[in-house]
Amino acid sequence: MEQVRQAGSFGDELEQALEAFEAYLAETAPSGRRHAEPDVHSEKFYELRMEVIRRAEALPRAVWPRPTCEHCAGQREVQAVQARYPDGAGSPEFDSVRRMCPDCWGTGLALNSSHGT
Repeated sequence: MEQVRQAGSFGDELEQALEAFEAYLAETAPSGRRHAEPDVHSEKFYELRMEVIRRAEALPRAVWPRPTCEHCAGQREVQAVQARYPDGAGSPEFDSVRRMCPDCWGTGLALNSSHGT
């Protein structure tokens, strides 16, 4: 019984971390989803995101307060196509790269805001 109660409180802490992350997204991306590029985000974004990830990884998925992100299946990254324009080339070259999931912003969990959809 103690283990179940502890898991529940950790689930509550994960939910609180998710809500803090969502509040930050609401402040910084009021118009909705943006393309997720790690180098354009602030340190606060990373701190809040990593708090969500740490808390989620510390728990079995069965006690997570939310389902995994449907877009990345909880993997936090998705395949994306990147265009490169080599010097002297008349047309771009395309590569497949892994990028932070734009739906869950790299948390792996479904978000309860318009900023994750």
